[in-house]
Amino acid sequence: MNNERPSTKIGHRLERPFLTVVFQRGSVDDEGVNGCRIEDVIDALVDKLREYQSASLSCDENEETMDFLELAKLAQLRRRKLRQDQGVFNTQRPHESIFERRTEDVEQDFSATGA
Repeated sequence: MNNERPSTKIGHRLERPFLTVVFQRGSVDDEGVNGCRIEDVIDALVDKLREYQSASLSCDENEETMDFLELAKLAQLRRRKLRQDQGVFNTQRPHESIFERRTEDVEQDFSATGA
């Protein structure tokens, strides 16, 4: 979890049966740490899967899941860097993504082979 300045405010609470996550609300500079980041949740999931992998529940699917979670974490870190580089980090303003959405992929029956 973030080890930055703690806050007395509570972040956004997400509740599901048997699960409660408190996400950071607002910037740490303005609000202090009042919850976790997406990366913190990913780290917790990877830790649990590593626990499985070190015991009788080890399997290829757990390894694959950890790989995808690591990719997800990298995407979040790339997002953070883009926001910092574009001067919108710790604001509610959007950043410019490095990926352009190809409308023909979404709106038409399109394939890379042209088939």
